[in-house]
Amino acid sequence: MNDAKTWWNRRRRQIIELFDREVYGRVPSTTPNVAWTVTNSERATVGDVNVATRKLAGHVDNHAYPLLNMDIQLEMTTPAKASGLAPVIMEFGNISAPASNSQPLGAKVNLLAAWQQEVIAKGWGNAILSPTSIQAEDGAGLMEGILGRRNKAQPRTPDQ
Repeated sequence: MNDAKTWWNRRRRQIIELFDREVYGRVPSTTPNVAWTVTNSERATVGDVNVATRKLAGHVDNHAYPLLNMDIQLEMTTPAKASGLAPVIMEFGNISAPASNSQPLGAKVNLLAAWQQEVIAKGWGNAILSPTSIQAEDGAGLMEGILGRRNKAQPRTPDQ
C-alpha cells in the first residue's frame, strides 16, 4: 500500500472483514423476529428522580425450529416523567429471575451503580441485557440458545 487512498479502498475492507469473521462474529442472513413483552413493572426513586423499572422478555420467533424456545431477558429503568423516547445505555449483565428474587424491582433500583444513577439524573435510562438468555456460556449450551436455534440443535461448523 503506497498511499492512503489505496489503503482506504483495499486494505481497510480486508481488515474489517477479518474483524467481522474473527472478532465480532457474523450476523446470520436470516435473523429471527423478537416480540417484546413487559413481565413486571414497578416504580421507585433514584436520588430525586422517580423511575419506572420494567422486566421484559423478548420471545424469539422459533418457527424455523419449533423444538427450541428462547426468551431474551432485559431489565430497563427510565425516568418516570419521560414523555416519549429517552436515550438508554445498555450493558450486558446478570438479571435475577423473578421466582428466585425475593427483592422487589424497586428495591434493586437503589443499588444501581454510580454511573447508572448519574444517567438517570440526566433524564436517560439504563438497561441490563442478560447475554446468557441469548446463548449459554458453556459448551453444553451450544445446541441451545440462538446458536441451537440457527443450527436446529446440530453442532456448529468451524466458520460459525
